[in-house]
Amino acid sequence: MKYHATDIEVQLGDRVSYRHLFIGKSNGIVAHLPGISEVNPRIIENQWVVRLESGKGVFMFHTEELEFAHRRVVFIARGQNDSEIAPDEPI
Repeated sequence: MKYHATDIEVQLGDRVSYRHLFIGKSNGIVAHLPGISEVNPRIIENQWVVRLESGKGVFMFHTEELEFAHRRVVFIARGQNDSEIAPDEPI
């Protein structure tokens, strides 16, 4: 999966900006990707998660047919792959 209208692949630890429906933008980190991250019983199998700076998570569906991530998620920079949500971590 790539970021909307780009050639940049979504990866764990990516720094992103998330545009809210009504209240502006928030920075965050890609914290869970299906098929890459450890299975987490609190996250549905086909969801990926952006953890916002506020600590809240934005959960989005992912399927093999989707070429691009939601257009509200904009790539800023690559980051460390140390932001993954642990299976026992509260979300």
